[in-house]
Amino acid sequence: MAKSFPEQAGQPSETDRLLARAGSNGPTTRINENDTRTPSKGFPPVRYGDRRDGHNVPQTGEPSVDVSGTKQQLGLFSAVFLIFNCIIGTGIYATPSIILRFAGSVGIALLMWVVGALLASTGTAVFIELGTGLPRSGGEKTYLEFIYRRPRYLMTCMFAAYTFFAKSSQAANSVVFGEYVLHSLSITPSRFNTRGVAFLCLTFCFLVHGITPTLGIRLQNTLGLIKLLILCAIAASGLFCLAGVPGFSVRGTLYETPNNFEWRKFWEGSSRTSPNAFVTGLFNVLWSFNGYAHANDVLSEVKDPVRTIRWAGPLAIESIIAALFFRNLFGPATEKAVSVIIAFSLLGNLLAGFFAQARVIQELGREGVLPRSSFFASNKPFDGPMAGLFTQWFIACTFMLTPPPGDAYLFMIGLSVYSISIINVLVSFGLLLLYTQLYRNWDWHPPFRAPRFIVVIFFLLNLALVVVPFSSPTPGSRVYAHLPYWAHLFGAYLILLSGIVYCALTDVAMIIHESASTALQIQIHDILHVLGVSVLLYDYLITVGDEVDYMWLFPKGRSTWWYFVNRYFSILSNIAVTVLNFTSLANTRFKRAFHQPALICLLFSLRVSALYGRSLWVVGFMIGTAAGLGAVALVQLFGQKSAPSQLAPGCHIGISHRTATRFSIAWGTVFVYDVLLFGLSIVKTLQTRRNHGMIPIVELVFRDGAIYFAIITVVNGANMITYWTSGPFMRGGLSTFAGCVSSTLMSRIMLNMHASTHLGMHSIVRPGSCAGQDQDPASPGSPHRPCRDAYDGVELDTLWTTDLEPSRPSVHGASSPEFQIPELPISKAPPWRGAS
Repeated sequence: MAKSFPEQAGQPSETDRLLARAGSNGPTTRINENDTRTPSKGFPPVRYGDRRDGHNVPQTGEPSVDVSGTKQQLGLFSAVFLIFNCIIGTGIYATPSIILRFAGSVGIALLMWVVGALLASTGTAVFIELGTGLPRSGGEKTYLEFIYRRPRYLMTCMFAAYTFFAKSSQAANSVVFGEYVLHSLSITPSRFNTRGVAFLCLTFCFLVHGITPTLGIRLQNTLGLIKLLILCAIAASGLFCLAGVPGFSVRGTLYETPNNFEWRKFWEGSSRTSPNAFVTGLFNVLWSFNGYAHANDVLSEVKDPVRTIRWAGPLAIESIIAALFFRNLFGPATEKAVSVIIAFSLLGNLLAGFFAQARVIQELGREGVLPRSSFFASNKPFDGPMAGLFTQWFIACTFMLTPPPGDAYLFMIGLSVYSISIINVLVSFGLLLLYTQLYRNWDWHPPFRAPRFIVVIFFLLNLALVVVPFSSPTPGSRVYAHLPYWAHLFGAYLILLSGIVYCALTDVAMIIHESASTALQIQIHDILHVLGVSVLLYDYLITVGDEVDYMWLFPKGRSTWWYFVNRYFSILSNIAVTVLNFTSLANTRFKRAFHQPALICLLFSLRVSALYGRSLWVVGFMIGTAAGLGAVALVQLFGQKSAPSQLAPGCHIGISHRTATRFSIAWGTVFVYDVLLFGLSIVKTLQTRRNHGMIPIVELVFRDGAIYFAIITVVNGANMITYWTSGPFMRGGLSTFAGCVSSTLMSRIMLNMHASTHLGMHSIVRPGSCAGQDQDPASPGSPHRPCRDAYDGVELDTLWTTDLEPSRPSVHGASSPEFQIPELPISKAPPWRGAS
């Protein structure tokens, strides 16, 4: 496997010497001498440009794997509007009120905007220097690799985790785009039609940039120009309004006279602003400036990148700073902008985001850290990074269709900006290191140098953004309604930790295994493992507040302890398996565990039993079926030791065909039982639909848990198929992922049951009865949860939405509407959005 790290000055590799002897002055294939691994089909070497000043620095973009004719197609105009489109998204429309709430006063809010503009300006200077010194696509990835060369692959894998989980904003922007499009068409937005429009928008961006890259660039340039003209018009309207120009006044019955600059009002409320609240508000300001470094992500496709990046960044930032200041200072006038204009603005942002992010993923493919790297590095078939675009489309659709609950928007802003701040600290500190004698062998002489004090300011501002959020907020400045104030901090470090773990696992796999096929299987297996554990821990993070509210602050019964076993046993066991990936196990100690799917089947059986009112016929049928299938599974599991298995260091197991057959039968029994539970839940859903036709069928599918059974059935079936179709080290590669997804969905459905009734998953309410009259003996009634039997004939333990709007006490005090997602009241939040 080839690495792309430039070598130190004065130490040319054997490749350089051979090419020099042959008289070659063209691009060279660079292979790290210290990398003992051999290039393979799955991990191609990376091509770099000509050497300069003793180290390998490309001049105008490197000819790389499958270089196409679309290279270097961005001029100054396109680069400016790439940055402009990336910055102007939902931030300037959605965050001003949030910023003012955290600021407490107009004066502090204005100060936040000044600090945000200062950070964006200094950051632009820093990235111009790095971009002119390393004019290659990849952005921060390229700079981190160049500066921090040891441990190998560490920065690449950390940045890859950040790119996939925290950098993208397409999901949120697409949903907002859908809402504005529907408003412009006079259609009432709902959960389903909004996401339908968002899905079409994401698909359009994917296809335009994937099939016709030139058309995509022209379209985003046009939208960027329109957006700039609109923002200039809004800014001018604000100035005219302030000056009292006739026709621009907002004075009248609908608006009060603006008093933004009256000194007695300017600082009113500033005393309530804590350092944590100030930084949290600043995160939202930076969300509006996020994107100033995106031109660095695509420098390989920029004409004359050194000259272009020196002008594009400042031009874009200067125009945006002016527009944002006036837009948010004179808010009432800007509300005259129609929905279709904002929708076009968001479409330009989505197109620019797809264009830049796809190139970053392509660069990760060229580094060889992704499975099938040649596939991700390719520009086939339409001279564009189709694989990177598809990856972006898939991730955005996933986050768009399965959004987290409650404080989702604030959490995603905090997670993204805090992760960016960590990356910026590493980048700016590394740039300062390049100025020292310690890094003199790096021979850093870029065409443009940012003033040293600018780099120091950028470093200190980002360091403050990383450190200050650890301080607890004051009682009057809570960051989230339900989540702990450190939620986005934990999420950001969890993402970076997943990159470190993947780096360690991949490095071990690549060093030990010479076979490219084996190395690829282990790499994919590790990715699925890290992804599954990340889903489990991420869901725990965003629902821990609801867990405390609905589980531990009420009397505890059997359902509570079932929840405890399912959630925490899954978390601890998967952490243990992750640790074992760094150890060597003896073959005699190897044994596939099936405790997690067995526990999930038991809990879902209890759920189906409650759906059918604990019918003896249904319970007896499930027990008999489970006993028969369980006997078949046990026979196969007890026989697994008779088949030989190849054991690699760590928890990487090469399973023989005979053992794989036994495992596939065992997982097949789980799959059959899942299909049975899914069928029973669908039957009950259709029965309820016939009896209560006013309930939408889609809501019933979510309410009765059928969607949970469907997802779990699919992932378990996919894992069973891997035993038949995959190589030795990929057989059962979805086991951890399937277990984590199943445990997560089970936790979600139990949380929603406890959010609806104190009786949990064991309770039923028959027609005309009350929850307190048919309760689990182990779960005494709670005076805090009212009887809700008016929905006659529908089991209470399956009810996550009603038309009664019952009041539910808040553990945190009076609920605040500003913390809720506007599309759905909290009492109607479906299970897939979590218990709010």
